[in-house]
Amino acid sequence: MKHLIWLLIIFPFICNAQIITWDEKKEFSSIGDQVELLEDQSGQLTFKDVSSKAIEEQFKPSDSKILSLGYTDSYFWLRLTIHNQTKENAILELAQAGIPSADYYYQEDSIRIHHTA
Repeated sequence: MKHLIWLLIIFPFICNAQIITWDEKKEFSSIGDQVELLEDQSGQLTFKDVSSKAIEEQFKPSDSKILSLGYTDSYFWLRLTIHNQTKENAILELAQAGIPSADYYYQEDSIRIHHTA
């Protein structure tokens, strides 16, 4: 489990999971069942790889509100779309025990992609 790294992508144009709508009435929302998952057993996939049409079809919808991926050395890519209906920036928090690190990739518009480790 020490090698497990989670990576997150926000890709509205290719994501097939349910769109997560964020409004001013919400303070918190569990979104585990609104994301798509891809297990990368080799840990070799790149952002460019997982955003390609060839890999896109390998993402599977999660059916659990609380993600439980077990104990593994695999890497996992999560894909979701957030529609923020407020004028404030939303905070996305990965609050899951046992995850040593996570990289976040998000797309601000059709051109700019950001990466945070």
